[in-house]
Amino acid sequence: MKTAWLFPGQGMEEPRMGLAFAAVHPEARRLLAWAGDCIRQDALKLLESHPAKLGKTDILQPVLTAVALGACLACRDALPSPDFTAGHSLGEVAALSASGLASAADAVRLAAARGAIMAREAGKCDGGMAALFGGREDVERALAAAERQGAVDLAAHNAPEEWVLSGERRALARLAAAFPLRRLGVSG
Repeated sequence: MKTAWLFPGQGMEEPRMGLAFAAVHPEARRLLAWAGDCIRQDALKLLESHPAKLGKTDILQPVLTAVALGACLACRDALPSPDFTAGHSLGEVAALSASGLASAADAVRLAAARGAIMAREAGKCDGGMAALFGGREDVERALAAAERQGAVDLAAHNAPEEWVLSGERRALARLAAAFPLRRLGVSG
């Protein structure tokens, strides 16, 4: 039987994520320290006391990558080595490291650079993202309605009944009144 390790992307973060591993595993603490160096903040304190800051892409991406890789390192002896690694969006960075193709420190630095670029570009417009729950017909109706309300596009198809729309915040807010949308905590 083959084993795969799958890593989540941005949107899966939770307050206090990774703190249990960091409390008992030096490798997990070290990765969070690297993430903290990248964002010029104490990542452990951020996770303990400032979960609202995790909504900022430039802060979250290196921290989430450090948490994912810290969990891997902490569980390495209890889990079979992966035959495959994969990740969703940002999770691809952690998967790259878990596969052995990049060091954990390089993965955290790459996530920091990626997050900084994304935050910079997102700051150029008033954009956001929202998950739409429904079938393809619902997405098509939402996108048709969005044409009349502002710039909104399909960003991802995460699951058979879960789609991600991105675009102008005002247009997403108007769509939320007519469709089953859940705003995603991203900075752009």
